[in-house]
Amino acid sequence: MAQTALITGVGRRRGIGAGIAAGLAADGWDLALSFWRPYDERLGLAGDPEDPERLAGELRRHGRTVELIPADLEDPSAASALVDAAAERLGPLNALVMSHCESVSSGVLDTSTESFDRHYAVNVRATWLLIAEFAGQLGPDGGAVIALTSDHTVGNLPYGVTKGASTDWYSPRHTN
Repeated sequence: MAQTALITGVGRRRGIGAGIAAGLAADGWDLALSFWRPYDERLGLAGDPEDPERLAGELRRHGRTVELIPADLEDPSAASALVDAAAERLGPLNALVMSHCESVSSGVLDTSTESFDRHYAVNVRATWLLIAEFAGQLGPDGGAVIALTSDHTVGNLPYGVTKGASTDWYSPRHTN
């Protein structure tokens, strides 16, 4: 039986999530790829509208199952629905790779409350909810959680604050 992974933040063929997906597919993993086109469009990151489908096609050439599942991680119910859909389509998940983010450049004087709340919802709350949902479906062999961030905080206060808020509680030394 193939290993299975859910990877978030895979809306473009060029990006960290897509690169991780390519490596896992080449190593024999079946994948569920999550993305949210309105985020990419809002930030001017949207490439070809067919990027998710084209990426999935490229990954399927490795003989792997690849499912596309759009999810607005700002919505508190999205994490549960996403993990449920991925597990329903692929079977129990062995890994969760979180490369999603909200990242809108602004500083302490020009970050709106709405923007900060959106950063918190996507970068902290969704990360916690995804981990909880993933852990809830794990079997006795456990699984792996990988959460990505960068050190890009200059001129990007809400990203830095919210990614920093979630870097400690999912570390391997915490078991509850």
